Amino acid sequence: MISYKQKRKVRENSLYKKTIKEMIKRGFDKKPFRFTKVVDNDFYKSFIEEFKKYYGLGVITGEYNENFMSMVEMDNHYRVIDTSSFMIRVMNVSNITLIPNEEGGIYINRFNVSNTGSGIGTLTMISFLNVLVETIKSTSQVPYINLEVLPNVGLGANKKNVDMVKAVKFYSKFGFKVVDYDRNYIKMVLDIDRAIEVQKEFSDKIGIKN
Repeated sequence: MISYKQKRKVRENSLYKKTIKEMIKRGFDKKPFRFTKVVDNDFYKSFIEEFKKYYGLGVITGEYNENFMSMVEMDNHYRVIDTSSFMIRVMNVSNITLIPNEEGGIYINRFNVSNTGSGIGTLTMISFLNVLVETIKSTSQVPYINLEVLPNVGLGANKKNVDMVKAVKFYSKFGFKVVDYDRNYIKMVLDIDRAIEVQKEFSDKIGIKN
């Protein structure tokens, strides 16, 4: 159930209030809610600016949302992050949602591909790495990039099961490494040196000069 402190925080933030009201109405009140507010960090903002230089027109587009709510069902609670988001879309069939993390880097909040096995997922990740590498060059920062693999995504009727082994294998191709795990949770962090190698290999393959 929601504690007094959580109720107070809901009252203080209309976005929380609206979200929690909707979740309670749907029966999502059997686990506690844990709230976190994460503001845009410098690297995240620089990444968005680099994306505008690199892409923005054609089949690969980006959209910034200053009011974004990330909700994830964990084993014993609902994790709620109040933040912004930046979504990269590829041909309207694949998208990757990024949010700032508390370590001053980027957290991959969601990755969607409507046609698996087509190579669109790989193109989407390479698009992300292209901008990431350019941002590293322009800022001279080594960012903390992380993601989590969970047994399902979404809530209620929108919940979808995830093949966790397949997901880990996919992310590993781009330099992500498992740093923590349990039965229903896998945390992966990007090895920046490996990510730069992967991005260069792909660029060389298609004839793009860095």
